[in-house]
Amino acid sequence: MPPAILWLRQDLRTTDHPALLAAIAEGPVIPLYILDDESPETRAIGGAQRWWLHHSLAALDASLRKRGSRLVLRCGAVAEIVESVAAEAGSTRVHATRCYEPWWRHCEEAIDARLELRLHDGNYLAPPESITNAQGARYRVFTPWYRALLERMPPALPHAAPDHIPPPRAWPASDNLADWGLTPISPDWASGFGDWRL
Repeated sequence: MPPAILWLRQDLRTTDHPALLAAIAEGPVIPLYILDDESPETRAIGGAQRWWLHHSLAALDASLRKRGSRLVLRCGAVAEIVESVAAEAGSTRVHATRCYEPWWRHCEEAIDARLELRLHDGNYLAPPESITNAQGARYRVFTPWYRALLERMPPALPHAAPDHIPPPRAWPASDNLADWGLTPISPDWASGFGDWRL
């Protein structure tokens, strides 16, 4: 069974992760995070976000390794990297958590044109398009939208982290997180932050 790729973005966790669970249900999984400063253009992440990202990726990799897996890191344009990793691993399917930023939507379209992309809801209390008015249209005013959202609360209980994530037979090459230089050095403005906590 060829492995599925789990394309990670803002969902750097192993708990309450529908895309991860769906990928595991199919067989081996390659968790992949891509540092892409090209697709967001002027909205690329800044220094504080990079510091947070460094620690989030380190924590996620540790969590994955406890479950028999690991994190594959790559840097570059998302669609090209996903296609490259898929070719290396013999993968045809990509699972990901749905995002709504325009640049992520463009990346999703590019990946879906090359591979089978399966998007899962998992970053919001409810999918934005699921909260509609009596005519089935999206709300244009916050207060009625918020009332409609409250009618669906509380949300479903979060899914537990899986005990085991089946690994592929061979792992694609991965960048070294330290080589990305996400943490500040000179000046090290994060030195007073103390321990990072998830």
